Amino acid sequence: MSRTSRTYTNADKNVHRQSLGFEIPETPKKADLKPAEDLAGVFCDPIIVMPNGWGNDLPPEIKKQVTMQRLLRLARSAEHPEELELATDAEIACYMFTVTMDHPVHNEWVQIYMFVMTRFMGRSSRKT
Repeated sequence: MSRTSRTYTNADKNVHRQSLGFEIPETPKKADLKPAEDLAGVFCDPIIVMPNGWGNDLPPEIKKQVTMQRLLRLARSAEHPEELELATDAEIACYMFTVTMDHPVHNEWVQIYMFVMTRFMGRSSRKT
């Protein structure tokens, strides 16, 4: 027994709206929601850490900087979308913090961690 699916056109949707006796508002388009979703993500997206339990021990200064850097990244991406970073220095520092607390890392990762922390601390120290 096969089920057939029917594709509704805009005309069909308008007929259904009129038959109800009241106007149903159009659902917002995905593109209209993108800026709102991005802004909500700045405050609500979790901080990605290695799942080893050390995430609870992140310094509060770094957690605060994650939100600030996400806001700055969002503002910069509005002006220059081609330069969007996947993660901020504070987010990278949070992840690397939990990794290094769990186990020793290779020298190359230490160099990356030191580079990111130098950039992160340099930016945060200028603001205070």
